[in-house]
Amino acid sequence: MNDKFYEQKKEKQDMMINGAMKIFALKGYAHASVDDMVKECGASKGLWFHYFESKKGLYSFVVSYAVKYAILEYGIKLEDKGMGLYDLLLEKEKVKVDLMGMYPYLPLLILSILNETDEEALSLMSDARESYIEALENIYVGIDRSEFEEPEDSFLIQKMITSTFADIMRDYYHKPVFLKEEYISECEKYIQMLKKFLGKK
Repeated sequence: MNDKFYEQKKEKQDMMINGAMKIFALKGYAHASVDDMVKECGASKGLWFHYFESKKGLYSFVVSYAVKYAILEYGIKLEDKGMGLYDLLLEKEKVKVDLMGMYPYLPLLILSILNETDEEALSLMSDARESYIEALENIYVGIDRSEFEEPEDSFLIQKMITSTFADIMRDYYHKPVFLKEEYISECEKYIQMLKKFLGKK
């Protein structure tokens, strides 16, 4: 990446970053094109390649940027290790929604890289993806799992809820407008249901 990218006004940087995030998130690495990004944000094709040289360079930069930004926000807003699993899972979704204020497609891009199978894409962002996975694991270290009759089962519940929230989020991204409050409300309903049926007897 050409470091002169950072000499642009922040608004211009974010316009290009958001355009790239949206296309990569919606289409995946293999099917994304700079032409799509040009249409999305208006920056010329020449400008894209002036700063990033290739789609590979652009993808590597955008993924790394998204992961670092997400990890930073998780660290700031989820630092209370005294939360129980349910509360932490819900708070994590709230942080994702907050991320959308600056970068609307960042959460969907994260989901995309976690499920990416293209070998070239994996080679470009393996370090960033591993950093994100490690950061998530650290978030769950030391949380209170005493609300479960069998604390070991909470890891399966954690995986189930995470997958469910990911599917719900994808559905919301396919709506004309991502309704943030409605999304969080739906997540809360799932949490309340699970608390009711999977809590201690």
